[in-house]
Amino acid sequence: MIPLILLITSVFNSIFLFPLIFIVVFNFIYTKTNMDKKSGDIRSINYFASAINTCNKVLKFNFNGNGRLQESYNKVKTLAKGGIYFDNDITSEFGALTYTINSVFMLPFIRYAKIMKNIENHKSDIYNFWYEFGNIEASIAILSLRKIYPYYSIPEFDDNYRINAQEIFHPLIENFVSNDVDFNQNILLTGSNASGKSTYVKSIAISAILAQSINTAFAKSFVMKKGNVLTSMAIKDSIIDGDSYFIAEIKSLKRIIEDIKSGNKSYYFIDEILRGTNTLERISASSSIIDYLDKHKSLSFIATHDLELTKMMEDKVRNIHFKEDIIDNKVVFTYKLQEGPSNTRNAIKLLEVMGFPEDIVEMANKNAKEFVNI
Repeated sequence: MIPLILLITSVFNSIFLFPLIFIVVFNFIYTKTNMDKKSGDIRSINYFASAINTCNKVLKFNFNGNGRLQESYNKVKTLAKGGIYFDNDITSEFGALTYTINSVFMLPFIRYAKIMKNIENHKSDIYNFWYEFGNIEASIAILSLRKIYPYYSIPEFDDNYRINAQEIFHPLIENFVSNDVDFNQNILLTGSNASGKSTYVKSIAISAILAQSINTAFAKSFVMKKGNVLTSMAIKDSIIDGDSYFIAEIKSLKRIIEDIKSGNKSYYFIDEILRGTNTLERISASSSIIDYLDKHKSLSFIATHDLELTKMMEDKVRNIHFKEDIIDNKVVFTYKLQEGPSNTRNAIKLLEVMGFPEDIVEMANKNAKEFVNI
């Protein structure tokens, strides 16, 4: 208000022009140097104002919890009404005008001080508002997610350490093939390349997490005991940490072992166990890890290409697999789960299907036969 008073009085007495100029210059400098410092708070205030406005629209619908949200909304609806407007784009005539008015009269700072005082005096009311409105917002997001898929289920929880599901599927695959889950002992999942092993393992882990977080499972039924989900999947080497792929992998597996040692009843999902090392040591180390998992009564879902493990560990795991068919010289995957270990390999066949030179395919088949006879 001081610039306005000085402006009016200077019309009648020019002596007031000097303090007017001083105030205007000071306000411009102060605005320029301080608006950036408070930009974070101003964005938060404007977000709060936007949330209040959105909440008013949401309250027009009838839903469970409407009364609690209405009550919390009534206590905060005027605290940041309109937010704080400050246009620092002076490239247009309107922008230059609003910037000048805001700077001369320090309107954003006056508004800022008032809103911050309101916030300070109503912290409890604001917290309750965010809690109630956040619950509604999360519920809308969950319902929107459920609406996307052809089916889902509300999970059931009990005290039996296992996961059972009917027609589970991976939510990121459009034309999915569903499978059942009977996960009550350590499982060894085998199958050829691209047969669906990783997708199936991930689908179980995803629904186990979402069941315990947003009460939604991507299956027609889903039952489990609540527990942590630990995975060793999508391992990557790290130049920054100085970890090779194998080092990163064993660190991931060590985390699982440490969790088991602590006595937790978690669910463990391991994709392509120890694939970062040579065949001999991979099978030796993998079998010892599976033996450890068996001794400690854990529930681990392990995908592997090593068919040797299926025989070595057959008394300690349940063997299941995915298979493929060769039709018209093409590899066709069914993506349907089968009992028992896999008895097929398709890596060399895929070389042929993908158009590798014939002499490479022939030599690969020859080497494979010789390797079996070693």
